[in-house]
Parts: sequence; structure tokens; C-alpha cells
Amino acid sequence: GVFIGLYLAGRGAIPVGTALDGIDAQTKIAKNDIPLDETYSLLETFGTVLQVDIPDMLNRSENRADTLNQYTTALVNVTERSKQRSQEIQNEFDALKTKQREQDSQVSGIQRIISAALRAKDYATAGENQQALSAAQAEQAQTQNQVKQLLELQKTFTQLLDIAAKRQDAIEKNREVLVAGLKVVD
Repeated sequence: GVFIGLYLAGRGAIPVGTALDGIDAQTKIAKNDIPLDETYSLLETFGTVLQVDIPDMLNRSENRADTLNQYTTALVNVTERSKQRSQEIQNEFDALKTKQREQDSQVSGIQRIISAALRAKDYATAGENQQALSAAQAEQAQTQNQVKQLLELQKTFTQLLDIAAKRQDAIEKNREVLVAGLKVVD
């Protein structure tokens, strides 16, 4: 009872902030992952919309024209969001390529310093720069991985946007046939 009374009165309680700092750190980490998670979520949604079997969907609906209109609206919306995200990815890719070029020149500069120091048998300078080289190469590898990931995302978005454009065109050209429930054979 005495210890609880002291604790509630604020005496004897040691203020601890590490738990709150941990929560803040997790929140910051989670916020940094959101754009990539949103990108993959958008890709999943985009893929799902493109995989819809339109004749089957229309056969199951009570109002074929409204269902087709809703599907077309959903397809246009997800396509526009995907185009925007694709442009954002391209901008990120361009910025990372610039960063990668800077890192490449930094790494090669440090390597030249180390090579010159080794030729001059200045092992102290070579040793000092070795740690800097390791750190620069680690940053360079991380940037290269980010570039590869963005390149794959951009490639996927480009493929899906091409499919979406073809699908929108096919729906527009065959709207009456789809609503009527007929099938067009090329």
C-alpha cells in the first residue's frame, strides 16, 4: 500500500521515456513504409480490376448497363491513380539515378585514394579510407537495390497500363454487344 501510495503521489517513480521513444520510432518507420505498401496495394487493386471476366460479371448482374458503367468507372479511376503513381515512381527513379552517379564517383574517388596510398606504401592513409570506402559502398548497394525495385515497379505499371488501355478501348468499341449479352469473335 505504501509503495502504491508513493507511486500515485509521484514520489519514488522514476520517469521513463524509452517506451514512448520506441513507439515514436516505430511510427516513423511505419510512415516511411506506407508509400511502398500503397504502391503494392494499388498494383493489387489494378490487377484485380483487370482480371475481371466482364461477360461473366454482366451475366450475374440484374442491370447489365449499370454494371458495365460501374466497372468502366472503376477501371478509369484505378488507371488514373496508376498513371499518377507511375509518374511518381519515374521521378523517384530519376532522383535515385542522380544519387547513384554521385555515389559511384565518391566510391571511385575513395578507391583511387586507397590505391595511391598503397602504391606509396602509406598504409595509415589506406586504412583510414578503407572504412569510408566500406560505408560508401554500403550506401551505393542500398541505392542500387532501390533503383532495381523502382525499375521493376515501373515495368509492372507500364505493362498493366497498356493492358488497361486495350481493355478500355475494347469496352468502348463493343459496349452495345456486351450489354446485349452477345459475344464478339474476331
